[in-house]
Amino acid sequence: MTAVADVVVERSGMAPLWVVREVEVMAPKAAAAVEGHFGVPLPPVTVVVAGRPGLATARLVAAGWRRGSLRARAAYWWRTYREAAGALGLTAVTSSDRVLVGVSGPLHRERPEDLWRTLVHELAHAMQMDRPGRRAELQALTEHELRLRKLPAGLCWGMDAVVAVEEAEAYAVQHALDPKAEPQVFDIAVTARRLEDSMRCWTSAALSYQSV
Repeated sequence: MTAVADVVVERSGMAPLWVVREVEVMAPKAAAAVEGHFGVPLPPVTVVVAGRPGLATARLVAAGWRRGSLRARAAYWWRTYREAAGALGLTAVTSSDRVLVGVSGPLHRERPEDLWRTLVHELAHAMQMDRPGRRAELQALTEHELRLRKLPAGLCWGMDAVVAVEEAEAYAVQHALDPKAEPQVFDIAVTARRLEDSMRCWTSAALSYQSV
């Protein structure tokens, strides 16, 4: 299946040039593979190759960097910077119709064999974000993190449960499209426990709300 998605690759900061060039070659192929797996086209995607500061900045800009207080934006940037430690990639909704896919240039310079798997994994997340209603949910969560709105704790836990399911699906897609990869390190038991905890919190929050 030929990729029909609008996939743009951008370089941020001091990202290794050869990693950027590899991403430019691989991204359309990975998009085609993911589209073929899901059977539907990807949404418009911007792939940013950067280090941790660049990935944190790209995510903040994608969220709408002028929104929220300076303190909230700084906290949002710092949280992404911490989460990006050791992460090969990340995916986030944006304030437009595009999806942001971040690829760690420094880590892939050391682990070039992981580049295809990272792209497929993150593009699977991009596909998930284009499902009916999912983009609006993630945008609401972003506004919560930027302190533009307040979401109930139970709702946040429920969203966390959905993220756990999506992560499992992304790993499954990654494995399906890379059958020669090493055995998955993804622990389904950990995901199951996380889902149980998330749903327990969600149920408690819902019961508390009904009793008000």
